[in-house]
Amino acid sequence: MKPACYSLLGLLLLLAVLLLSPACGGGGDDDATDDDAVDDDSDDDATDDDLVDDDATDDDTADDDAFGEIAFIEQTDAGMKLALVTTPLGAVTLLVDIENHLNVYPAISPDGATVAFGSNLYDPNPGVNFATMLYTIPVGGGDPQRLTTDNWQEVTETQPVFSPDGARIAYVRSDSQNEPTFVDRIWFTFADGSGEYSLYTDTEVRNDWDPDYSPDGQTLVYVSDGDVGCGDLYLADLSTPPFTRQRLTTSDPLTVESNSGPFFDATGQWIYFQSVRDDSVGLYKVAVTGGDPELVWDIGYSDAGPNAGMYAYSQFRPTPDRLSLVGSGAADGTDELFIWTTIDPLADPLAVTGANLDAVDPYWWRPAAKR
Repeated sequence: MKPACYSLLGLLLLLAVLLLSPACGGGGDDDATDDDAVDDDSDDDATDDDLVDDDATDDDTADDDAFGEIAFIEQTDAGMKLALVTTPLGAVTLLVDIENHLNVYPAISPDGATVAFGSNLYDPNPGVNFATMLYTIPVGGGDPQRLTTDNWQEVTETQPVFSPDGARIAYVRSDSQNEPTFVDRIWFTFADGSGEYSLYTDTEVRNDWDPDYSPDGQTLVYVSDGDVGCGDLYLADLSTPPFTRQRLTTSDPLTVESNSGPFFDATGQWIYFQSVRDDSVGLYKVAVTGGDPELVWDIGYSDAGPNAGMYAYSQFRPTPDRLSLVGSGAADGTDELFIWTTIDPLADPLAVTGANLDAVDPYWWRPAAKR
């Protein structure tokens, strides 16, 4: 009889463990099935069971689908103001609102903490000098700070863009004193404003602008007019100096009026850009290995209000994760901001600012980009 008693006792103990396990283990399971009734945002499993967000990655932070923030320029009769919006059609926060001054081309750091932008805040005589220098300001507000120490009477700086790791900033610089003079060239600086250097050291007279980093930070795409007046896309391999030019597109000036705003997709294998060609304006993409550009979207022109005849949409810039897009548009007659929640396939545009706001130069940062 003794062996039978031991067997029964063992079964009872096993049953007690099974009954108690759900109550004891509810706070942090990491199984592959969504069976958590309460604690979905504290577990660590491989299944996307977040109660708040609905992205495809299970990071249980409840912020993946947050809108983030869009930095942009509000154009007014009193100046071009640096502004921020954190929800579609929501309240606008002015970060830099100093009368008669010029602020342009904001970019938000990968950690979402800092805005870099071009400005003539140095100008003691607002409205007289329009050369912009690089500045930074916390996203939460504060005093703008000069990033570089260049002489504003000799140099113009604009179009900053952070590297994916946030360590460097690429930007466009023009110098009136050193060769090549009065042309736009791409320069780099560390995020604290130190260690400035140029992408190229030649003195060839050509303008380079609209820089954008590849997702891995090893390649830069930009536009240059050195070979054709309308500007073509070029690549620079940043892994091994001295850097060389690799021409990506070859445009016929008889059919192509301009190319602008290139940016890499999330894979790093395609580059999107806006182009005015064949009597229309469109969003195109081209493989990083070259080839003929492919039309993604025939954008067309606005036929409404004071902006009739202008591009219906323009100034496209991707979120840091390169899965979504922001741009400005005159389709409704005024300069407004729009977002596209997906790039491939391209989603329909959604308004971010209304018709009562003249908004340009947008940059969209999202928390999902931190993954």
